[in-house]
Amino acid sequence: MSVGQPENLEDKFGMQVYRLADGTLIPLFTLTLPTAAVLRTHWVTHVCARLGARTVLDIGGGNGANSAIVAKFAQVTVLDPNPECESLVKTRGIHEFIRGTIQDSRKLLGKRKFDVVLMCELLEHAKDQDEAEAWLKIGLKLGKTVVLTTPYERDWNPQVGGAFGNPDHKIYWTPWTLAETLLRAADRILYFDRARWMGWSYFLAAVTNRNDVQLNIHPGI
Repeated sequence: MSVGQPENLEDKFGMQVYRLADGTLIPLFTLTLPTAAVLRTHWVTHVCARLGARTVLDIGGGNGANSAIVAKFAQVTVLDPNPECESLVKTRGIHEFIRGTIQDSRKLLGKRKFDVVLMCELLEHAKDQDEAEAWLKIGLKLGKTVVLTTPYERDWNPQVGGAFGNPDHKIYWTPWTLAETLLRAADRILYFDRARWMGWSYFLAAVTNRNDVQLNIHPGI
């Protein structure tokens, strides 16, 4: 199903939507109070649509929250080690759930290839930059483009609480360390920016090893 250019509904919400080939409108903002999670999902969906993704692998995708809207126009596979997420993923219309980790991905997926590989809130769990680089290289073997988000926790507003000091987070990325890791892992950086929403700060990035992939979006979307 083809995805057109973004359109703006002329209403008080100013919602951005995609119009599918059958006329269905897919909203990229909910009508509830925007949160960091909603806006992050908006960005991921926007990038997948701009890349023309038809097949998407969501590594560490959990319950499918980041790829639920993407599943409206692409076939999404979620790879996650938590078996409890499978039932939630299916309620979101996601095509497939595979139980496993990024280290298991080649064994579990074989020679399958995807247009886009999502790594949302994943790289902060790597033990160091070398492991994060290795994960990115795995993603780039599985897909044409890796699209990722990861917290910039040093820039978080203390009032929101959150992840700084979270024992599950091994790396606290800075613009310099993340850019260095992306450049070591990939031939091209298509997008790299920081977005700050209501006190939460995240890095947003897209990388590829291919010359035929283009991503035309403005920073800060």
